[in-house]
Amino acid sequence: AENDAREQARKAFEAELVSMRETKGAAWAEREKSVAEREAEFAELQAKKSGHEAALAAAVKRAADEGTGVARRQAKIAADLQAKENDGKRRVFERRHRQQAERENGKKTTHQGHSAGIGAGPEAAVRRLGAPTR
Repeated sequence: AENDAREQARKAFEAELVSMRETKGAAWAEREKSVAEREAEFAELQAKKSGHEAALAAAVKRAADEGTGVARRQAKIAADLQAKENDGKRRVFERRHRQQAERENGKKTTHQGHSAGIGAGPEAAVRRLGAPTR
């Protein structure tokens, strides 16, 4: 009788142990499934993050290149305008210099003409005026 009681207790204990193992096994399987889902989600988010980082780096590079291009165009425009300004100033200077030289040459010619006319007498003066000679 005592052996039967022990055998029954042992069988009950084994049944309880099997039940606990099944419960723990099911709980463990549920946890593993949850962990696997989280790992998959984590991997997906990591991939998105990498994609966003690459997109951000590309956008930053594009914006920097665009800004550099704008700055270069503006610098070229400013340089072209300055070159035109300098060319205009040079042309004005040359024109004024030429006009000044022409005025000075004109004064010399007029002055030389007066001197020559004085020494030549009335006939040279008449020729200069274009009147017929007698």
